[in-house]
Amino acid sequence: MPKRRIEGPEGGHPAFVAGLVSFEFWNNDDETYRDKALRDLAHDCRERLNISAVMIVAGGEPESGRIAFSGAARNLSQAESLASDVMKFLDEKAPARIVGDNWIAEEIP
Repeated sequence: MPKRRIEGPEGGHPAFVAGLVSFEFWNNDDETYRDKALRDLAHDCRERLNISAVMIVAGGEPESGRIAFSGAARNLSQAESLASDVMKFLDEKAPARIVGDNWIAEEIP
């Protein structure tokens, strides 16, 4: 017999969040610096917020880079809060300007 999900005091179903944040290193085409800076930022994000985060390099664009992230939460509102925390952390610690972000939070039925 399958186990039934028991709703917690916050209600709702478990949820996840996933996103992609784009950075622009204006007038700095040092790919070694960019790669290390974004790799370190993704590592700090993983440690601080207990999420998955990885650097993604835009091929052929030495001044650009991205970080992809994902995480799980108890419910949708906590997933949205987690995305907000990630964006705040990246905005405060980013070694370059954030030029785009795209994230989604969804319930897992």
